[in-house]
Amino acid sequence: MKKIIAIILSLIMLFTLLPLAAASQRDEDLTVSYRTVKIAVDGKLSSPRDASGNIIEPFIYEGTTYLPVRGISSALGLKVDFDSSTNTVVITKGVYTDSEYVAPVKTDDAKITASYRDVKITVGGIEVTPKDAAGNDIEPFIYEGTTYLPVRGISAALGREVSFDTADNTVYVGLQPVENKYSLTSPAPSNSSQLVLVNNEHGRFVARISISRLIESSAAEDLIYQASPNNKPLEQSRKYGLVSLTITIIDSADKAPVKINSDLFKIYTSNNKEYTFPRVTNPRPTIDATLMVGQSVTGYYAYVVPFNERYPKLSFGEWEGGHAAYLKLYNG
Repeated sequence: MKKIIAIILSLIMLFTLLPLAAASQRDEDLTVSYRTVKIAVDGKLSSPRDASGNIIEPFIYEGTTYLPVRGISSALGLKVDFDSSTNTVVITKGVYTDSEYVAPVKTDDAKITASYRDVKITVGGIEVTPKDAAGNDIEPFIYEGTTYLPVRGISAALGREVSFDTADNTVYVGLQPVENKYSLTSPAPSNSSQLVLVNNEHGRFVARISISRLIESSAAEDLIYQASPNNKPLEQSRKYGLVSLTITIIDSADKAPVKINSDLFKIYTSNNKEYTFPRVTNPRPTIDATLMVGQSVTGYYAYVVPFNERYPKLSFGEWEGGHAAYLKLYNG
């Protein structure tokens, strides 16, 4: 109920609650531009699709990027219906779904016939009027059976930040991209911090992670053994390591709580191979926590590496394409 109220309040602030003055029902020939515009939702590239599942590339008309309403809704985790008796697009809460991304390829200008049918839009039962970046009303239109809306207008209606990066020709909806110059082959020094955007099965959020302390050898073993009787001495070919971390949630999709636990971490060896090991019970204070935006946790994460491994690496929040925070688990 609180989320519904918040959406309604954002709509009141961003949109005129009165519908557009009765528009004439007409067809217009428009010249639109395809410029291989990409759409990233919460940091993940998304390919808008029509009702039949066909990919529809975004196009630009008079400075505004347009998407099919179904493509917008699926990317933002919404459900869309169309009431043909009143020409109303009905947008309601849905379920976030993922689909294969296909890069846009069109680069030409095209003539299309846009059908204006005084289409109305309701979001959560409230009629809204979409607006462009300058705050002007934009009338939705129908092209080849699909209703088109401006991506900025409908995204703003749901309280999601929208930006356009001209450098990579991408519209970012929701969580915004963060700069991260480190990688698995070039991890961050252990005394530095990193911003990372995470979009995987553990959630969609932006976090800052830093290492406050590295503990090795007998000092690490003492704390790990004390944490649980299940933490047993290792065979001579392996050794324990322990790191104290601080994680702060900067933002999250829908401002949802973020669950931090050991599943978000991976250990890599110096030759960039993931090293798997049985779960180790972390000493207290642990990094296990459920955090809201702005909250932090500082705690221990215990791991295992080969005994002769001198340069292990830690990844946090890894997802497709190698996106993650990567840190050295050694000094230097």
